[in-house]
Amino acid sequence: MCFLVLISWLILNLSVAAVIEGLENAKQENSGVVAGDDVQNLIEQWMEYDPKATGWISVLDFVCLIIELPPPFGDEELTKEWQKESKADFEAAKKKMYNKSSYYVNEQKRIIVKNKDILKILKSYKITTYES
Repeated sequence: MCFLVLISWLILNLSVAAVIEGLENAKQENSGVVAGDDVQNLIEQWMEYDPKATGWISVLDFVCLIIELPPPFGDEELTKEWQKESKADFEAAKKKMYNKSSYYVNEQKRIIVKNKDILKILKSYKITTYES
């Protein structure tokens, strides 16, 4: 009788430990992906590009949005590069471009992006483009 109680107690404890470990693993995998502030920041930035709330922005506006947004929605490498360039002299950065047709320049936002980086962004975000 004691043997059955001991085995039942042991199996119960092992089951509870497995469930707790699974919950902890799931929590670690899902923690820190997107916070409420990140979503609010995305909405505010999107409103600048889509003031009529159509749900559509141009591909180049999307690229600017991704550059301006911090992670997890934005591209961290391009954001750092853009912040470095925008803090420096924008006109000097424009003059530094070797082949002007290889770059996208947004004078208003003071953004300079290589066309290959634009393609990389669209590929990494799996963006389907739409022309009206």
